[in-house]
Amino acid sequence: MVDEAVQIFGGYGFHEDYPVCRAYRDSRINRIFEGTNEINRMLIIQMLMKRAMGGQLPLIPAAMKLADEILAGPSFEEAPEGVLAGESRVVANSKKMFLQAAGGAVQEIPREAGRRAGTDRRALNVVMEIYAMESCLLRAQKLRGKGESASQTMIAFRALAHQ
Repeated sequence: MVDEAVQIFGGYGFHEDYPVCRAYRDSRINRIFEGTNEINRMLIIQMLMKRAMGGQLPLIPAAMKLADEILAGPSFEEAPEGVLAGESRVVANSKKMFLQAAGGAVQEIPREAGRRAGTDRRALNVVMEIYAMESCLLRAQKLRGKGESASQTMIAFRALAHQ
């Protein structure tokens, strides 16, 4: 809409005496921020994989340990209980699924750049979703520690999510 407004105002759309100028300037910065986010998104997975391949991040040993855990069969350990126990299990299992997929990807023969970029983008989306889930879980647990009244809103959202 702002681009259209600048078109309508013509040269005056860039002049500080008209409100379109500020709206255009404010709108334009959003595109710059988005570009920065895209660059950061690409760098996250590249850095993770580079560190894993260089041995700085023990991704392959952790994936092998997880594979041993999976092959060992179900664990009959006591599962955590409480209001957020299910959410805790979901976050833990999501991390395990990503670790298994990432460990396999690191061990594969390098692929051509086009296919690799798509895989990296999907892997990054998984990492970002896990980060968001864990952040919400930790915030809810922190509120829960402050007492029932402090966490009522979070518990209400949880109930809505399970409907």
